[in-house]
Amino acid sequence: MSEAFGAIQNTLAREMPSVVKNLKSDVHRFGFELKNFVAREEGEIYLACGENRDVLSSVSVSSDSSSISLHPMTWNSTLKRWMLCDVTLPSSFHYTYLCKTSKGEVHLEPREPRCVNVAEEKMKEQGTTLQVESVKFGAAAETMDEEENGKHVMQVWVKDEWNSQSSRVYLAKKEWWKESVVYQIYPRSFCDSNGDGVGDLRGIISKLDYLQDLGVDVIWLSPVYPSPNADNGYDISDYRGISSEFGGMEDWEELISEMHKRGLKLIMDLVVNHTSDEHFWFKEAKKGKDNPYRDYYIWRPKNPTTQKEPNNWASFFSGSAWDYDEASDEYYLHLFSKKQPDLNWENPKLREEIFQMMEYWLKKGVDGFRMDVINVISKVSDFPDACRTGDDCAYHWGGQYFVNGPKLLQYLQEMKEKVLSKYNLFTVGETPFFSVKDAIKMTNEKDGVVNMVFQFELMDMDSCPQRGKWYITPWQLKNVKAIMSGWQSALQGKGWNSLYLENHDQPRSTSRFASDSTYRVESSKMLATWLHMMQGTPYVYQGQEIGMTNANFDSIEDYKDVETLNMYKEHVLEKNRDERDAMAAIQKKSRDNARTPMHWNDSPHAGFTQGEPWIRLNPNYREINVEVQKKDPKSVLNYYKKLIRLRKEYPIIVYGSFAPICEDHTQIYAYLRTLGNERLLVLSNFTQEDASIQLPDFPHRSHKLLIGNYDVAITEAITEMTLKPFESRVYLLQ
Repeated sequence: MSEAFGAIQNTLAREMPSVVKNLKSDVHRFGFELKNFVAREEGEIYLACGENRDVLSSVSVSSDSSSISLHPMTWNSTLKRWMLCDVTLPSSFHYTYLCKTSKGEVHLEPREPRCVNVAEEKMKEQGTTLQVESVKFGAAAETMDEEENGKHVMQVWVKDEWNSQSSRVYLAKKEWWKESVVYQIYPRSFCDSNGDGVGDLRGIISKLDYLQDLGVDVIWLSPVYPSPNADNGYDISDYRGISSEFGGMEDWEELISEMHKRGLKLIMDLVVNHTSDEHFWFKEAKKGKDNPYRDYYIWRPKNPTTQKEPNNWASFFSGSAWDYDEASDEYYLHLFSKKQPDLNWENPKLREEIFQMMEYWLKKGVDGFRMDVINVISKVSDFPDACRTGDDCAYHWGGQYFVNGPKLLQYLQEMKEKVLSKYNLFTVGETPFFSVKDAIKMTNEKDGVVNMVFQFELMDMDSCPQRGKWYITPWQLKNVKAIMSGWQSALQGKGWNSLYLENHDQPRSTSRFASDSTYRVESSKMLATWLHMMQGTPYVYQGQEIGMTNANFDSIEDYKDVETLNMYKEHVLEKNRDERDAMAAIQKKSRDNARTPMHWNDSPHAGFTQGEPWIRLNPNYREINVEVQKKDPKSVLNYYKKLIRLRKEYPIIVYGSFAPICEDHTQIYAYLRTLGNERLLVLSNFTQEDASIQLPDFPHRSHKLLIGNYDVAITEAITEMTLKPFESRVYLLQ
């Protein structure tokens, strides 16, 4: 026996009394006796029982339940993994647990999936919950990552009547923002209290009881700061004020007070990639190159060769991303409207101003921030030309030089250190062109900087990859599956998903992904079920809960959105695109589809205002409105209430793991959620035709239908079924 192994044996002998005591207490209640202890010689061996709590071990039970063995682990410095010490997993073993936690011990029950419950009960005492990620048998055999983004990790090998798979169990920390449902208010279109045709803060206050009854937990309030409204409030002229258009600071203070009385939390939009060109900082910056605010923005001289813009970057809103300042003979950068100059995050004084502004709102009671296009705040410093994407374009997409820029995480870590880490906040970043790997870096609980991000893969799925948003490509269910299942699986145990289909920048989901005519009610419910049953924090955009649809305005005169109007000007007036083709694209994708006023009732102007609305209403408000749906127990609104209530009643909806099933089905999106010995089976038909499906035989003692958008016979089997058009069902298996 080597000297090292002898020393380990001495340590084990010294620790054995507490080890045996702890193991006996865990196994005795299940009718077992501790028979033997097994240790194998190989490298450094660690033990995760008794008083030594920062090490690792495994426990196994033989098939006849006659003995229980403790198997030490070794740290492999080459593979950078904890590994079993020359231990295999014969089929005679029911379970093997590997447990690493700074607080926990090894817990075991040898029969059936109740073993997970034992661990779950222990972890709940420590303020954590379990997430189980199913993987193919042997894929993780005999190994375990020691580093899992700072999370405590337990690995479980399972071979029993449920399946022949291994499972990875994440000890996920419980957080209020994981368990919440968010409701987004676009204040201009929500409720007008004074008859001027524009929604306002007092209008929102009047609807807080409605939101409380809906069951949501968090209100995301789109910008209500002073703004000239070149981009409907996302061009801010004063970060510390409230626009008189929406009321005033007293109204805002009453709003947050009334929200908190009802248990609702408030998150504000944090728009810090750019300001309005009417902001004090920019007005000062334009006064001269030596002005102290000049470096708050990004200025560059003319291109010496072309004597025009510094480079050929295109704006998100069409045209050049640069605008000329004649007084200084320089250009300033604006990735969006020319009235939205980009801030210079390289300037530490600018960053400090932003951090102080965040503190200002947090001290006033704000519960978090939604961070507008936060992943474009860092730019490559030499501003090179973008690659040309077409001979007929003067300006080209330069995203490789400003999306996820070189100092993005550095800036956000500084924000976290100086502001976010001091509070228990809700934070979500809007992150176009973000990958799963990017999201893990941003949201992991060890050194991430926000709770979650908005990914855009699903939102970009129906855009032509070469020509962009305004050239529409029909979406396919297989792509929906690849995107959503990919994000679910990749972030499992490593980050957190935001679940959304609509917001102020996207068209209505029922029109986009389902049926806004014959099956509007059924398909609105289906989309809600499919989304809310996934792992992540769900978002409901105003009107989504009643199944509002795209407006389909026929004339460009009815649209107000700067992006839409710029598109029409560039595509139709400058490039001679067929107007009917351009208008068809606008009807499908314009941001104004989501910005028409909220439908409260069937009175003139849908109960939104007593005056003339700032934008036309959707003509279908007489059929689709809150008042009608309150009275109908089978309405979309009442269905949303049930969905949200179920989330609060069943932890599996929040913390259960995700696994797609029947992935090749061309009509149905099916997946499983698992938590302990419970499973959710979620089935959604994305078509207007009947869809049959044959499912694997999931062994279970009982099942019940938690929610569905059609009537279903209680006796109907769950192994083979036919779903009606846009039908969705959720079964709880136990």
